[in-house]
Amino acid sequence: MASALLLSSLLLLSSTSAQSTSNDTYTYLDVTFSDPGARDCGQGTTGEGNAVTLSVTSPGALFTCFNVNETFSQPNITYNTRGYSCLSDEPCGLNYTITGAEHFNAAVNYSQIWYRQNSFPVVQDDDDDDANPEDRVGRLRFQTYNGLDCLQVGGEDDDGEVEAWYAWNCNNANGTCGTVPYDVKSFAIVPVEEDDQGDDDCYVAAEYANAGARSRVGGSLVALLVAFVIAATFL
Repeated sequence: MASALLLSSLLLLSSTSAQSTSNDTYTYLDVTFSDPGARDCGQGTTGEGNAVTLSVTSPGALFTCFNVNETFSQPNITYNTRGYSCLSDEPCGLNYTITGAEHFNAAVNYSQIWYRQNSFPVVQDDDDDDANPEDRVGRLRFQTYNGLDCLQVGGEDDDGEVEAWYAWNCNNANGTCGTVPYDVKSFAIVPVEEDDQGDDDCYVAAEYANAGARSRVGGSLVALLVAFVIAATFL
C-alpha cells in the first residue's frame, strides 16, 4: 500500500513538473518573411506577399541557423532543432512552429521582415523593478543573411564586397516591420547572455559589415559589435 502511494505521489510530481515547463501558446519570438509589396508587413490578408512565419515556443541554448527554403518547405507543425545546424554536437532544444508554409514560394523576394519578441518571462534585476520591459534586450537575437547556412556572400554588383548581416534583439510585443536590401536566404536565432538580458542598448535591424561595425541601425545602440557575437556567429 505504501509503495503504491509513493508511486502515485511521484507520478503526480512528474506530471506537475511537466505541465509547469510546457508552453503550448506562448511565443518568445515571432518573425514573418514576406515580399516587400505585402501590406501590413505580411500580417494582413492571409497569403498576401507569400508571407511565412516562424514562432519560437522555447528558446534554445545555442546559435541555430535556418535556411529559408528548407525551413518553410515543411508542413505547418511544431519542430525541435535538436541536431539541426547547431555549432555543437549537443542538442539545441529550440522549439518552433511554422505557419503559412502553404504560401511559401522560393521565387519570392523575402526581404520584408516583421519582428516581435515578447518580454515575458521577465529577467528581473534586484536593483531595477523595471528590468527587461519593452525596448530592452530580450532573451533572443535574430539575424538575417543573404547566403545559405548563415553566411555572407557577395552582392549583386559583384564588387567583391559581401552583403551585411542584420540583427534584432529588442523586446517589442507590438512588433516592428523593416526591409533588408536582399532576399533573405538564411537566418539565425541566438540566445542572449543572461547578464545582457534587460539592458537598455537593444537594437532593431542593426546592420553589420565585415569588420563588425554597426553602420545603419534602429533603436538605442552601441557603436561596435561585441566580440563574442562575432565569435558565436562565425565559429
